[in-house]
Amino acid sequence: MDKVTLYNSNTNLEYYHIPKNGMTSLIKTLNVKWEYISEIPKERTTLAVLREPISRFMSSFNHLLNRRNREHIIRDISEEKLNKIFNKQNIKQSIENYISEIEENGFFDHHNLPQINYLNGEHDLHSNRKISDINIFIDFELLKDKTLNIDGNVYNTRYLNSSNSITKDKVKQEINYFTDRIIKLYEEDYILYKNKIG
Repeated sequence: MDKVTLYNSNTNLEYYHIPKNGMTSLIKTLNVKWEYISEIPKERTTLAVLREPISRFMSSFNHLLNRRNREHIIRDISEEKLNKIFNKQNIKQSIENYISEIEENGFFDHHNLPQINYLNGEHDLHSNRKISDINIFIDFELLKDKTLNIDGNVYNTRYLNSSNSITKDKVKQEINYFTDRIIKLYEEDYILYKNKIG
């Protein structure tokens, strides 16, 4: 079966999407569409957005807390366990349960998989990705600016899909208790982010 990727034929730009890294915004901003890899030029510019791992962790946790959707779950996990993990009444305990579940049984949702997994084509149904094929890495924080310059093309950015601010603020207040454990879970992402973004 032919694999697909996000591509803009006018700018010859391929976008390696990663959940919780501005994907919704960039699909619209870059005007990329799903195309068969066999039908796009072998020589093309390839772009990926990297996000500081704790910021991405908070975003993925908040996303799942507010919009839990079973279609993105990548391994068996009971509804009872999910309800225990995503408890809005006690955010600190909920984060503890979330991290413990990942530590004990592995990542369970597309939103909490490490960024490096997406860039290396692991758990990706769309393309045979290789991190060595990426020409441009952009820091997620740049998406908050009004314009983005990519390979000589200027795009008006639309920072979309901002998550629920009430629970986001609560998650931010509690996250410092878990920093060391998050860094350990996303160790490869930290190395990647430091090497590519600085």
